[in-house]
Amino acid sequence: MLTAACGIAHAAPSSRGFEVAQGVIVDALHAVVYMPDAQGGIDAVDLSSGEVIVSSPRGAKPLLLYEDLLLASARDRTDALSIVGLTAKDLQSKFKVTLPLPDQVGTGPFYVGAHISGSEIIVHWRSIRRPISPIPTREPAVVTTGFARIDPTMGRLIATAEGGPPAPPPPRQGIPAAAQKPADEGELASPLCPVDELVAAIQYVDKSGKRHIALRRWRKDTGESMPAVDLFNSDFTFRSFSRDCRHLLASKEVDGFIWHIYSTVTGQRIAEIHNPLPGPEFFVFESKLIYQAPAVGQAIPGRLRIDPPRLVAISLNEGKEIWSRPIGETTYIDPRPPGNPPAPSAQQPAGGK
Repeated sequence: MLTAACGIAHAAPSSRGFEVAQGVIVDALHAVVYMPDAQGGIDAVDLSSGEVIVSSPRGAKPLLLYEDLLLASARDRTDALSIVGLTAKDLQSKFKVTLPLPDQVGTGPFYVGAHISGSEIIVHWRSIRRPISPIPTREPAVVTTGFARIDPTMGRLIATAEGGPPAPPPPRQGIPAAAQKPADEGELASPLCPVDELVAAIQYVDKSGKRHIALRRWRKDTGESMPAVDLFNSDFTFRSFSRDCRHLLASKEVDGFIWHIYSTVTGQRIAEIHNPLPGPEFFVFESKLIYQAPAVGQAIPGRLRIDPPRLVAISLNEGKEIWSRPIGETTYIDPRPPGNPPAPSAQQPAGGK
């Protein structure tokens, strides 16, 4: 009777990858990254060579990698969102769920995400519809949100609702009290970042009147605080931990930027790299640093071409590019009124920065 009333309980799924950028999911254990391709599908790319292992026309944006499945989204219609489950090895379709969208959702910016909550997958979406007017207006954009609960095994839709999903509890599992206390009291300069058997964070320390940046680490099992490591002074700016928390990046502006990459586990500096970016989302795989380069806009006669962001792999030793792949499709926007002369062809980051 209980089974008939409540359904069969499935074991909680476990994530096996991490998201390095929106729609880019990394499976470091199997040396694969899943990313949108220029044809509107998904590529599984070898992290060592940058070569495509397998492609799928199903789905357009990877959302979550768990067990042996890749969850992805596709929006072929304005009134519905498709969620597909693909086998991680060969990207074959295992299930598809269609989520109806309300009438307020238009063709403007649309964002989708997913996370594991207990034994379910929560897919959440957000639509932004801005007013279209020939004259400047202060009318606010219309933001519509919704979410769905999905059975991760068979892709069965459990329920949908408008609005934001219930807030998940703070991710304190595995965080020792000795590390959580300074985080709660505002003593740390970064969020806590768990890696292997440790929890790490950045802390500012004053030495001889000058600010230094130290790496703090605690053991997950005992809460024991390991010796702090003095990484660098205020000449460098801490940018972020890698998305898997195994490394951190600091930079300073010198004809572009000098990057210093440190191991979170040991506190040792493993690379110095010169790059025009201040500090992007990144991770380290073997002897390569892999990061997201921004989208680039190029004016061409009659319209603006937007080349998508790229995933770039460079050598940790020399900083030279090893491979690069676009994340998604090139788009063309902003047709110019008749009579306007074509703008000069000059590349710059999208948005003019």
